[in-house]
Amino acid sequence: MLFSSNSFLLVFLPLFLAVYFIGRSIQVRNVVLLVFSLLFYAWGEPTFILVLALTIVVNWLLTPAIARQNRLALTAAVTWNLGVLVLAKYTDFLISSFNGLAGTSIAETGVALPLGVSFFCFQAVSFAVDVFRGDARAETSLMRVALYITMFPQLVAGPIVRYATVANQLTRRFHTLARGSTGFRIFMIGLAQKVVLANEIGRAADVAFALGPRLDAAEAWLGLGSYTLQIYYDFAGYSNMAIGLGLICGFTFPRNFRQPYTSRSITEFWRRWHMSLSRWFRDYLYIPLGGNRRGDARTVFNLMTVFLLCGFWHGAAWNFIVWGGYFGLFLLFERFLAKRALAGMPVFVAQAYTLLVVMAGWVFFRSSDLGQAGEYFAALAGAPGDGGFDEEMTRAVMPFWYLAAAAGSWFALVPATAGRRMVASISTRLARAVPGGWAGEANVRHFFEGTTALFFFALAVVLLQASDYNPSSISGSRSMILRIQRWLFILIGAILILGPALPVFLSPHALPSLLSDPPHSFPAFTESVDKLAATHVGGEGFLLEAAKHVRFLSDTKSDLPAVEGKNGWLFFNSKKLRNRAAGILVGDAKVKDWERRAEALYAEQQARGGRLIVVPAPDKATIYPEMAPYSIRADASESLDVFLRAMADRGIPALDLRPVLLDQRERGALYGPVDTHWNQRAALLAYNAIVDRLGEGDALIPPTNHFKGYRRALIEGDLTRMLQRGAQEADVPEFTGGLFGTERFVRTEAIAGLPLPQGAYGLINPGSAGSGGDSVSVLIIGDSFSNSFLTPLFARNFDRVIWLHHSNERLDAALMNELAPDIVVLEFVERLLE
Repeated sequence: MLFSSNSFLLVFLPLFLAVYFIGRSIQVRNVVLLVFSLLFYAWGEPTFILVLALTIVVNWLLTPAIARQNRLALTAAVTWNLGVLVLAKYTDFLISSFNGLAGTSIAETGVALPLGVSFFCFQAVSFAVDVFRGDARAETSLMRVALYITMFPQLVAGPIVRYATVANQLTRRFHTLARGSTGFRIFMIGLAQKVVLANEIGRAADVAFALGPRLDAAEAWLGLGSYTLQIYYDFAGYSNMAIGLGLICGFTFPRNFRQPYTSRSITEFWRRWHMSLSRWFRDYLYIPLGGNRRGDARTVFNLMTVFLLCGFWHGAAWNFIVWGGYFGLFLLFERFLAKRALAGMPVFVAQAYTLLVVMAGWVFFRSSDLGQAGEYFAALAGAPGDGGFDEEMTRAVMPFWYLAAAAGSWFALVPATAGRRMVASISTRLARAVPGGWAGEANVRHFFEGTTALFFFALAVVLLQASDYNPSSISGSRSMILRIQRWLFILIGAILILGPALPVFLSPHALPSLLSDPPHSFPAFTESVDKLAATHVGGEGFLLEAAKHVRFLSDTKSDLPAVEGKNGWLFFNSKKLRNRAAGILVGDAKVKDWERRAEALYAEQQARGGRLIVVPAPDKATIYPEMAPYSIRADASESLDVFLRAMADRGIPALDLRPVLLDQRERGALYGPVDTHWNQRAALLAYNAIVDRLGEGDALIPPTNHFKGYRRALIEGDLTRMLQRGAQEADVPEFTGGLFGTERFVRTEAIAGLPLPQGAYGLINPGSAGSGGDSVSVLIIGDSFSNSFLTPLFARNFDRVIWLHHSNERLDAALMNELAPDIVVLEFVERLLE
């Protein structure tokens, strides 16, 4: 069953969503999702569901032994998972190749390829290896292992999801109208990419690659350009549909495509194309082989091995292997010969080079064999065909093809920032056109994006019904029932997409008073909106879930600095957190900025023989999402995941504190209920994780040495001060021995006669060298998360510690050379990446 089929859109998906949301607990919803995932698989591959079931059971049975570092168990799991893939996908290819080489006539098996086998086998391998490495917990629940491997949104076409990414979401995830609305919109965008763009543009590609000797140069280039767009929107469309369905169900899957055709090199292309697959090969093959750490010759071998196998993974044919080797050679060319030349090229030249190389590679990928690829390259080079524009090509390139190709080219080649600026400009003009100025720009933008997605979704459904191109089209004999289902589905999509913006447009007279003088607590606000909806719509509570997002999704001057969640917990309020909670895909400008800063610091430290570790501090809403209001509630940060992967790509040590803190949160409080920051216990856990990663300094655990427990105390946190409230009772961790005190250290604004920048300070450990000599110095570049608790902990173990805010104007190369720290800790709060 395909996502872009009538059976899925009009039968399977509505039925699944209805049953799924009837369940009120995560356990019930997990059972529903597992049952429907197995039905989804059995629908098209009933004979292979036993193979899938055996894969689940084998991995589950071996998990306890793998978690105990049993290499034999790990080998058995990896052998089973890859063995299933090889037997199912490559047996006939290997037999055929052997027959060709040895002149034998061994009969091929003729076994059909099981649905999604490439993806679920790779996910199972990553699960086993991550458990062995300690990157993922050993899952004891057979149902959760089964759900991870079979989850239907990403079973067929990815993205490849690591278990650690969804482990917490399997037991604790959140369903809100804002997330459902965003998920539905992403699903509709993916469906439109597949049906409106890929299918329609692909008509010309299908004709071109079927013409053979009749193919002319013009038809060859037209077909290749069409296929370049078709394959992108085909792959990206399925990935976006999977991401959208996951978000509707409360899961956050990693982004899989990031406008790869705007890349300026082949190296960058593979960081943007099918990113989950690239990361899989990097983490489970390239790095274990040695990566680039064992000299140039070994790097060449490792890269070529990875890309030859990457090509083989895509298809059991020699042209796929050649396709992989082709890209491997270009990566080596850029790494060893053309790196500086590409960096100095004008942007459009570098992009043109990349696009041409990629397009040439698609000839191998689309051709049925190497012989057809050779014919196609000859046609591209000008080999004569039948001397005219083929009639089949003329029929394929109908007026709608031009519209689809123009739209596809725009979305693929124009950077996303330009598109966002265009949407923002339209939204601003629409907001100003509303009488009285009562609609905020953010609400108009949400409404505009929603209606646009809905239009393309409706167009996709119509094309599915009208076109015989899609193999799953249903004939008109049963069209009456399907029409009813289709328009009901579109209506549900309209409600989900436009729901969060509807209350803004319901009453232009009542909402301004609510927005200009909002209640000072989340419960009071939702009660006010509930009454408003009851007055103007009828039915108390009818639009409560939708309306309570309006206040937090709007760009009004009345935004409170803090919002209230459960049990009086306060959370920092910002548009960045609201966007993340709603699942809105934000740009990567902030991520790129922090990547550049980390890379520059890393280069400086390497040049002087020092060390660097990057430590993003998790937001409170990330560690305690169940306490946060829906407006900022989220269970994952895509931006943080992207940043950490970028650090790994560059070999820069970076520490993900989320697993450490999530693992310890049940044993005691880690953040203050009325404060943005982590408390002393969380800082102690963070410190130990940092020194353990650095391999320097002494851990201050076990906590029994210093940690006595908790006491109730009146606390005035930074969030209560923002709201001008008084102190509030809370649990405070209690330590002995002055663990966090600075009394035993000499606090100074100058180190070795060097005045520190304004706002910075140093702590010198008495009795140590303090400066010069064999002393070890630590520079902590951070914010208030590291200022209060981390710095004193470092001062207990290191001779001199300097704290400097990351926004300090004097943070430059000259200052770094003057301070010459042995270790640099770059800390910043997670939300700065959004």
